[in-house]
Amino acid sequence: MDILTHIPAALIERFRASPAQTAEEIIRANWRSVACMSCGACCCSSVVPVGEADFNAFYTRLNPAMSRREFARRFLADPETNGVNYTLATEPFGGRCMFLSKTAYFRCDAWDGRLEVCREFFCWEMTNYAKWLAGETQGTFSNDRSWMENFDLLLTKVKTESPLSFFADDMRRYLTLLARDDADSYYQRHQDEFHPREK
Repeated sequence: MDILTHIPAALIERFRASPAQTAEEIIRANWRSVACMSCGACCCSSVVPVGEADFNAFYTRLNPAMSRREFARRFLADPETNGVNYTLATEPFGGRCMFLSKTAYFRCDAWDGRLEVCREFFCWEMTNYAKWLAGETQGTFSNDRSWMENFDLLLTKVKTESPLSFFADDMRRYLTLLARDDADSYYQRHQDEFHPREK
């Protein structure tokens, strides 16, 4: 079984650390990122919680040419909330985070400086996969299958059993994006709003 036929070569190459690495070595070393970028569903969720400290640190790392208040008005669905967390805005950007692009794979255009919630989040299937890798009990992945067969199962499950299915509008927008070959993020298409060119 060769799952490499349905993992885009560009995604594998993104994580290449040396010319000598095989594709399987790259995937093994970066399985979480490869799974995330193969799926993209979480980035289309309208219920992603963003803490104030996380938002402030992200704003500082991104360093956009707009005030924190203006950036919050664009990036967050509820910038004036009195709740514990903000919520990521997706509806104004076609049902996805303003930083999510789709090419051969899903790409976060703020990947290196992304929110902590994005760095730390494990969906249910990825949690089970991490347990399997650690030799812990879970009910999805099996030692009767090879590492690559289990990874293929992970990719299938994150795409077809997305928790977005609990949110009909989010799921509909995600499936529309999934069917597209190419879709630049709002951020990518509006660079001048964030980092104006010097005249």
